[in-house]
Amino acid sequence: MEAAGLLGWSPTTTFRATLPELLLALNAVLDSRGLLPDDTPAAMTRAELNDLMERYAL
Repeated sequence: MEAAGLLGWSPTTTFRATLPELLLALNAVLDSRGLLPDDTPAAMTRAELNDLMERYAL
C-alpha cells in the first residue's frame, strides 16, 4: 500500500510533507498496528541534535 493510502492523506498532502513528517506519521500508523519492529531506534533528543550540530557545524 502506498503512503497516502496508509495514512489516509491525499496524494497532494503526502507529496507536500517533509521527510521527517512522513516518517513520523508512518511510524505512528505502523506502531498503532503493531507492525513497527521492536528494534526501531528511538527518536533523537534535542540535546543529541544540538551536540551533533556543534560537532559538525560548517
